Amino acid sequence: MARSNRNSDATAARQVTVGRCPLPRDVVEALKQCAVGNGRNAEAEHRAILEKALKAGREGFRERARQLRDQTRARIAGESADLIREDRDAR
Repeated sequence: MARSNRNSDATAARQVTVGRCPLPRDVVEALKQCAVGNGRNAEAEHRAILEKALKAGREGFRERARQLRDQTRARIAGESADLIREDRDAR
């Protein structure tokens, strides 16, 4: 027996399915506008956005890791096992 849910009906009316993912209509419209501006169809624009976002995360990882090592170099001294043991024994 199907149940009617006013909130889910309203949400469904504002969403569009792209591939297998339901997206809000305003997101889809923004995607289409970007695609037109870049001379691509919406699917190609979607792919380009995902690729750029995922690639940026991979490329910046080593630099972020280096910065974190530099920031924490003086704070952490010794073996991590010794620090864990010391913390555990203090309880």
